[in-house]
Amino acid sequence: MPLPTGASAREAQEKSGLDELQWPRFYTITLEVAKQFAGRSWAKTPGGDRETIRKRVNERLQEEKIPAVADDILRWRMQYALRDANKSASRPKPQAERATSADASRTSRPYDPVRDQ
Repeated sequence: MPLPTGASAREAQEKSGLDELQWPRFYTITLEVAKQFAGRSWAKTPGGDRETIRKRVNERLQEEKIPAVADDILRWRMQYALRDANKSASRPKPQAERATSADASRTSRPYDPVRDQ
């Protein structure tokens, strides 16, 4: 029986067969792969891209000696991973990352031997 879309993370982990050390790596790997496909939902991801995602995730898992996951587990995870990747891609960058060299020259202060000791 396939994993329901609304299943909890605990239910998905139990069905996947991944242990407490493998599951966080699976989460991280799927998020990293999802970031490469940001800008869409799992439902709107074409079949060819879904196959590419499945291969990339399972290859990365295999590199770390983690068993491959079934398609229903991957579907469950990727719907959330793509959502999270889309959210992080749409967030504005922090002010420090947006600063330019012109901004830096306006905000820098001259050397003060008392303050800068």
